[in-house]
Amino acid sequence: MRHSSHTSQLTQSYFPQPYPDEVIGSLLIRASRHLGLSFGRLLSDVIGANNSASKYFSFFLSGKLARISILCGVPARVLLYRHTVFPYITAFLSTQYRNNLESVLLSEPGTISPLIGIAALIHNATKGGEVKRFCQQCIEEEIAMYGESYWHRLEQLPGIIVCTKHKSPLYEYRPIERTRTQFLVMPQDCRSKKIRPSIDLSILLSISQLTRTALTGGTVQDDRLIYYKQRALEKGYGWRDNEIASRQLTDDIRTHYKPEYLDLCGCPIERGKNGWPELMVRLRTNVPFAPIKHILLDAYLGTRASDPAEIAYKETPRKARYDFARLDHEFTKQFIAVWTHLKESKTQSTAWGILKQMGAFTTYKHGRNKLPKLRQQIVQFRESQQSSFPYGFNKHKKLRNRSRA
Repeated sequence: MRHSSHTSQLTQSYFPQPYPDEVIGSLLIRASRHLGLSFGRLLSDVIGANNSASKYFSFFLSGKLARISILCGVPARVLLYRHTVFPYITAFLSTQYRNNLESVLLSEPGTISPLIGIAALIHNATKGGEVKRFCQQCIEEEIAMYGESYWHRLEQLPGIIVCTKHKSPLYEYRPIERTRTQFLVMPQDCRSKKIRPSIDLSILLSISQLTRTALTGGTVQDDRLIYYKQRALEKGYGWRDNEIASRQLTDDIRTHYKPEYLDLCGCPIERGKNGWPELMVRLRTNVPFAPIKHILLDAYLGTRASDPAEIAYKETPRKARYDFARLDHEFTKQFIAVWTHLKESKTQSTAWGILKQMGAFTTYKHGRNKLPKLRQQIVQFRESQQSSFPYGFNKHKKLRNRSRA
């Protein structure tokens, strides 16, 4: 109890305020350092997160915004939209769903059940957040201005590997061990390596701009699939009755971004196989896609419009249609020849056996109505002495076979 009252007095007198675009987890790490408290003590005594709730206490989005709001003097809704990834993870969901999630987070539910679903949504959208990124030039400027650096929201999101301010590659920090201590670091403490982009800077900057738009809550649109299809048609991917040449679109996106970058974003596309872009231009797709996939597709479709002649899309060759009239004539001729041989040799067989011998069994099985002459010969053959039946044949089976001939 003494510890709790002491920490309460500390936080009543001081609690840091968030810096521009600072993610909520970074604010709490700084608070634990400024107050001289362990991170666990900060969560339990100051934030009020018990052991169960702290399990779902994300670096990107806290479930205790109302309490943090009181401590730092910033409205809870401002924290939600300016210092968490909530706008990003809901940018491509329906407006109603976003509003429902907002109500849950701002009301601080008494049970952790709603938080579990939100935690899964965050993990999917941020790809777990195991790798943290920062700009070295930004660190130097922040230390000169604030005396410390902090983690930016934008730089922690998938696909962001350049600083939009300095137009330079970011550095990445990968914890050696999956322990809490490894994650409670600030940019100036990290041993990191510089990212070497595999695609053009202009492409990376366009992705950063769309991600920033999503992060500021500006891309909610309930009919995104219709929008993507229309953009694909405008870009020249129209094909056959207002459909989309989706395989060509997928291959072009793979070439545009390169496999290394798509893997880094968590959106791989295998050559020659169906990929996520194909699903995103189908109007009846009900699969929820990660925000980065929306951003990659939107950024690609926003590039210079292509001449439709440049789209080298080829329809997958289909099997040639059967000429049933010709097949009916040839199969009937072969069937009669085999039947004649059975008569001369005084032997027996089955209709199916003859068809298999001719190599016509599958064709007849699936197209008997289109082979009337052959079907008539089979009916006659089954009434002849040359027709034999497998063990167990009875009158009822014979009649049934005749009706299916």
